[in-house]
Amino acid sequence: MFSAGDLVSIRSQTRKPDNAQVSIKYRGLRFYIDDSDLNTKYSFLLLDQLAALLGGKVEKAGPPLTLPVSAP
Repeated sequence: MFSAGDLVSIRSQTRKPDNAQVSIKYRGLRFYIDDSDLNTKYSFLLLDQLAALLGGKVEKAGPPLTLPVSAP
């Protein structure tokens, strides 16, 4: 198991995990994130949001608000 403190925990085993949020087979092992591991899931969600911000994938909210200006 790989662990980076409380932020990320990646588990591995030889058979397909029953409780995986996501898994990948690599060199005979299955690496996965446990579905009940909220800290790891939140960490990857934060990384995804940061990558979207840095990559410019954030959609615009809409047209800017304009207020009419009239002379007294």
